[in-house]
Order: sequence, then structure tokens, then C-alpha cells
Amino acid sequence: MKTRILLLSFIISIFYFTHNLWTAVELEERRAKKRAQIEEGRRSETPPLMNETMRALIEINRNCTEHFYDTPEWTLQIFQEKDDKCAEKRKILFKENLVKTLIRGRDYENLGCRNDTPKCAEKAHYNQYNKVRVNTPPCCRAKIIEMFKHTTKALSRDNITHFLQFGALIGYYRNQHVVPYDSDIDLYMDKDYWIQSHLSPIIENLRKTYGYRFEFHDGGMKMKVFYSHSNNNSIDIWPFEVVFDKQQRPFVKIPHGAAVSQPMANIFPLRAVQFEGIWTFVPRKPKEVLDLQYGEGYWEKELDCKYFNTDGHCIPQSLNRMRADVADDHVIAYLLGFLLLFLILMILLFVLIIKCVPNK
Repeated sequence: MKTRILLLSFIISIFYFTHNLWTAVELEERRAKKRAQIEEGRRSETPPLMNETMRALIEINRNCTEHFYDTPEWTLQIFQEKDDKCAEKRKILFKENLVKTLIRGRDYENLGCRNDTPKCAEKAHYNQYNKVRVNTPPCCRAKIIEMFKHTTKALSRDNITHFLQFGALIGYYRNQHVVPYDSDIDLYMDKDYWIQSHLSPIIENLRKTYGYRFEFHDGGMKMKVFYSHSNNNSIDIWPFEVVFDKQQRPFVKIPHGAAVSQPMANIFPLRAVQFEGIWTFVPRKPKEVLDLQYGEGYWEKELDCKYFNTDGHCIPQSLNRMRADVADDHVIAYLLGFLLLFLILMILLFVLIIKCVPNK
């Protein structure tokens, strides 16, 4: 009788663990797919252009000598307007909102980013038709650089420690310019000054002088500087602090989940440098900081912007694949854990059955 009960228990256990294992597999597959959609990056290729637009673009640069359209920089330069045979063909560029900067001779016209215009909705992306990366509109980059110039000067004037980080630091290390497909500038700022009495005068002065708008996000742990009340192009400022690990080694940390804590020796003493022709500060060892933050080799080359993350930042295809591999590894580890537990239970039940069977 005991043997039958044990055998029945064994069969029920097999069914129970098989069911749980199958459920776990389905659950992890759904999670992996969701991670792939949200975290790993999505294809950001532009949708196919309309036939009318495609035909016009072919003729605009190939058959028209009166002007030149720079696709990556959203810029149309007109050399000749008298007897301009391509004027009608160019209308498609304005109709599709593909011109942010218009140059006529020596006249420069900004069509994309002013105080009264909203933030540039067009992000960097890959243009399938022309097979080129289209950068962040230059007018938007110019406004971000302008805000950075006045902000870093204001912080330096009050001797507030701050320095470039993330994409801005990549741009500095490559060529001392903003990454052409980036959409913001990130700064770290000493948390000791992250209090109202220190920040209020600086904020008020920038607001009155330049019309900037300031907002605190992430529970007050990130400050965004907007170009105006209508235009939401911005730079982000994060408060950093020095913390110690179990071995009492100092690290520089900010309250941001994606930011890697940096050894203090990588950051200090800061270096005074020029970025976009503006004096500011960068970490002592920029390459080591970037390698630790993004992984060695993942940030050094410019991207084609075929892939981007949920924040709208371009990411390398290799990083996209690596994250997919990590998701697959999670599924495998999950399955192996269940199989191991199931195997242990079967062995225990088998031992119990052997012990309970009477010897003849």
C-alpha cells in the first residue's frame, strides 16, 4: 500500500513539475521578447518614402546644379535663383519638412529651431533610400550647445565642480564636438551644491538672461535645462557624490540606474578642456570612464543609427546582439535550474521507493 502511495505521489510530482517547467518556459520567452523590444533597441530605419518624393530627390541632387541638398544635415543650399529650373522640384523638400537650414548665397535661415518652435521631433535615423545616417538637425544641436555654453560658464563662475559625461564625453574624446546624432548634453555636478540656496541664483540668472526653463525630474535627482517655454531642446544635469565600497575605495556615483559608478581616480583631478570651442571640464581619464560605462570597443566608432534604445539614442548593432544573447542566457539558466530541481526530487523519491519496497 505504501509503495502504491509513493508511486502515485511520484507520478503527481512529475506532472506538477512538468507543468511548472512548461509555464516557466513560456513566461521567460515572453519576458525575453519584451526585453528584446524595450531594452535591446529597435530598428530605426526610416519608412519608405513616397514615390513622388523619391523621384524628386533623385532629380534634386543628380540633375539640378542650382542647389545642393545635404541629407545628413537637413540643409538646402541654393546657388542660383534666377532661371531656376529646379524650384518646383524643391517644393517636395519643404512639403515633407526635410529642410531645417536654408542657405541662399550668404543668407542663412533657420527653419527648424527657434524660441517659439517645439523641440525637434526628428531624431537621428538611418535613411534607407540614400543609404546614409541622418543626424540630429544642426539647428537643434546649435541650441543645445548654446545652452551648454551659458550653463558651464555659470557653474564655473561660482566654482561649482562639474564635467561632461555620457554622449557628450564621447564627443569630446573623438573630436571635441557634439556627437552629430546625439540629442542632448549630459553634465555631472557636485551634489553638495544640489540645494536651493546654491542653485536658485544660477537658475534665476539664466532664466532672466536667456529665457531658459528649468525642471527637476526623477524625484529631484536630475535637472533639465530647456531652451524656452515652447522649445524643449535640453541639457541634463546629474548630481554626483563620492561613495565608498566595502574595501573603502572611493567611487563617483549618481542616482541613475544606467550609470556605472566610476573609481575616483578615473574622474579626479578634472581636466580643463575646450568642447565645441567652449571651456569646460572632463574626467581625468575619459577613455577609462567610457570603457567602464559602455564596454571597451562599443563607443569608439560612429554609428549608422540603424538601432536605438528607448531613450532615442543610437546603439551599435553588436551591442543589440549581445543583449539578445544575454536574454537567451537567462532563459537557459532558468530552465537548467528547474531541471536540476526536478532531477533532485526524482532521485529522492526513487530512494524512498527502494527503501519502502520489502525485501523478498
